[in-house]
Amino acid sequence: MPSHSGVVVQNCEQFLQYLKADAAVIPDSRQTMQHLVAEGDLVAFWVKYEGTQEGQMGPFPPSHKRMQLDVSGVFRIRDGKLAELWVTWDNLSALAQLDHFPPPTAQK
Repeated sequence: MPSHSGVVVQNCEQFLQYLKADAAVIPDSRQTMQHLVAEGDLVAFWVKYEGTQEGQMGPFPPSHKRMQLDVSGVFRIRDGKLAELWVTWDNLSALAQLDHFPPPTAQK
């Protein structure tokens, strides 16, 4: 699947690796479906995501803080299989909740 985040998942094994990496960072992550709508070959979703950052997240060390954010996205189904996925969330809000934003040098 193409990705605008730099993450490319082309098969089930790569998707499982992605999920395992996410679980290592936020082991108590929980996604709660808020809405799910389908039309034609598209499926839209809105999920409430929450969890505690216990692992390294890119350049950010574990904060041991909880975050909660809304995640939304659209799947495209082709021949009964997931062909594309677009996902969006408020990354800045997540970083702020984890005390990674503003950066420590910018805090007063």
